[in-house]
Amino acid sequence: MEIRGEKNLALQKRLNQTRKRLPYQIAYVQTAYSDELWQAMEHRDLNQVEFAERAHVPKQFLTKVFRGGNCTIETMVKLAFALDYKVSIHLTPHEIGCAWMHCIDMHCADEMPPRPPERFLNLWTESGYQPMVIVQKESEREKIAA
Repeated sequence: MEIRGEKNLALQKRLNQTRKRLPYQIAYVQTAYSDELWQAMEHRDLNQVEFAERAHVPKQFLTKVFRGGNCTIETMVKLAFALDYKVSIHLTPHEIGCAWMHCIDMHCADEMPPRPPERFLNLWTESGYQPMVIVQKESEREKIAA
């Protein structure tokens, strides 16, 4: 009788369900942004007062953001800009994992002109994007596991 394993499995299932809910997703993104913003501030060797002065915001506002306070995209960009950083927003389907890679030598990234609206239709194939993880269909996974 495996009660401990069953409890862990049930807890894991509840956690996975919670992660798919909107309040969790909002809190996750707010926390991730505030953590990355703090790391960027430290990378630039600034304290909160210096950062607030650079961003032209009150220190109390930064404290709110660092605690996961909600901010607009405009504010996110403004704070990143003050640190000489940029904001990258990326959407990922739940069934696919995602990880960011920072590249020092992006030889063409700064030279690329903005995309005209009609070119937004197929960004992945036109850009040469190759996903790092290949998603398998359920039936294929079952064959491999068998």
